[in-house]
Amino acid sequence: MRFLSLALCALLILPLAACQSTGGRAPDDPPIVGLAEAQTLEGEGDEGPLDGSVGDPADALEEQAALSAPTGGGGLFAALFRRGGGSDDTPEVEPGTTLPFGQVAEVCGVSARSLGTEVDAAPKEGRARFALIDPAPQSTALRTQYVTGFSDRCARQFTGALVLFGSPDVHETNRYAPGNRRAYTATDTAYEKLKSRVCGVKPQTPCPADRADRIQKAAVFVTVYPQFGTSNEWFELLLSDGRILAYDMTGS
Repeated sequence: MRFLSLALCALLILPLAACQSTGGRAPDDPPIVGLAEAQTLEGEGDEGPLDGSVGDPADALEEQAALSAPTGGGGLFAALFRRGGGSDDTPEVEPGTTLPFGQVAEVCGVSARSLGTEVDAAPKEGRARFALIDPAPQSTALRTQYVTGFSDRCARQFTGALVLFGSPDVHETNRYAPGNRRAYTATDTAYEKLKSRVCGVKPQTPCPADRADRIQKAAVFVTVYPQFGTSNEWFELLLSDGRILAYDMTGS
């Protein structure tokens, strides 16, 4: 294959040194460092409205989040990992890799049993079922933890001391509270778009009671804390239909 690459370069009149420097392959990936930027991972070919949708009214919120949050999917973060081939295109790392707090990656080719103990699952009903896997359930230290249940059968890993599943009703109660002036994040905006499709309501409007069971089955939040007790910063992911829709760092 190396000789074929060199021949192709010669035919295309490309600099021979460029071909020889990589042997026709991408250079090795640099080490993993730093914090993740806000990531929105919805596919370009998202499904249309599930029922009675108002179209896509969350565009304004998406623009607001883009202005207030770091740019996702590019810059330093994109350069740190090789891209994964998973359902949400999260970066892939080798089993045993430790990530800094605030990053998420996929780890493939390992069984959930080998990763640790299942300590929780969500949603309780619905098509997708995500499981939280903790290799040291009795520990309060910062450590690698996992979520399984993705459509590509690869676990997603992150580093945290405390990890909790959250539901849409709790999210809406906090997000729409009159005193909440926290700027919308990529995760908040992704939820508004999902809720619009599932519940047929405009942004910043709670899902109606007669459709609440639908959004409870469609959306799962994962909140990752760097320590037990009070924390001014946490890492939040939004999961739906076997993939990550968005994730970002959040602060109070």
